[in-house]
Amino acid sequence: MCSEGFNKPGHERKLATTFYYIADAYFLLGDCKKALQYLLKAMEIGERFDDNHLKQLIYSKLSSTYVLLSESQLASKFSREAVKARIRIKERNTCSCSENDRGLSREELLEVWTSTRRTDSDNQYS
Repeated sequence: MCSEGFNKPGHERKLATTFYYIADAYFLLGDCKKALQYLLKAMEIGERFDDNHLKQLIYSKLSSTYVLLSESQLASKFSREAVKARIRIKERNTCSCSENDRGLSREELLEVWTSTRRTDSDNQYS
């Protein structure tokens, strides 16, 4: 399987994200059972990380998939998990992207980005 290249240290987050997007494609094609297989793989790997954005995406898609598979209890369970992950994102008010290793708030990141852009444009005409 090509995904074996993702099994190197540090690549598990990419693998979880890849499985999520494969699942999303199957979901959009109407193959909920295949989507579920990849979502469960994504969840298994994704739960090892403190990436609430990825968890929220996975849990939300799991909920939608279980609704279409007429598994209302599981749909409800993952809907609650998606909401919890979303609340954690809001509470932390930090960027969930990997570039934000310092835990800066979105406002702080915007300020850093804006000041960097200003500096770059100032240097462009020097």
